[in-house]
Amino acid sequence: MAEASSDLPSNKLFVLLRESRWLLFVAGAIYFTVALFGYQPTDPAWSVSASGAVTQNPCGVLGAYLSDLLFYVFGFSAWWWVLFMLQRVWAGYHRLRTDSIFCKRTLWVSVAGFVVLLLSSSALETIRLYTLKVALPLAPGGMLGAVLGNGLVHLLGFTGATLLLLTLLATSFSVFSGLSWLRFVDWLGALLEAFYAWARLTWQIRQDRRIGAEAMIKREVVV
Repeated sequence: MAEASSDLPSNKLFVLLRESRWLLFVAGAIYFTVALFGYQPTDPAWSVSASGAVTQNPCGVLGAYLSDLLFYVFGFSAWWWVLFMLQRVWAGYHRLRTDSIFCKRTLWVSVAGFVVLLLSSSALETIRLYTLKVALPLAPGGMLGAVLGNGLVHLLGFTGATLLLLTLLATSFSVFSGLSWLRFVDWLGALLEAFYAWARLTWQIRQDRRIGAEAMIKREVVV
């Protein structure tokens, strides 16, 4: 009994630390979102040298440096970092059912999938969104996207590089999030089938009501 009672505080401490970790991930995701959304090209940051300039980023100097560095390295694909933090919270809190479209993933598997997802997204952004007119430290895709994307285009051409990157993007997202594409297709098909059945039933009910209303009007006219 003494050993069991002594284990209770440690178990409670473990649960508290785990919940605190989730809160930190949520806070980090919110901070990253605000910092990236509030990015200003004129803010003094890692790639910008502006002495005496006022930082306009809502997250202050740290947010200005963070958003500038992430956009410089990854381009718009830097937003995947927000999803990564939210996914870690969801993976730690959500209990997956056997019929879920998501499968359980260990941390190292999710991290490996996320790395490939981030790199392939940046490279695809470079070779396909290069004409996008946006305020970024570098062109869309960032530094890593330029290196990987241009290298793949030189090796495989635009079409081959696009097909490869799209395949890597879908595969790495599945590895990162645990999403089963086959289960997702089955779930989407069932959802569309249910929506079609609901729409057809709703249309039939309205038709029956319209016919009933017309019959009632004719009956009143006859009377």
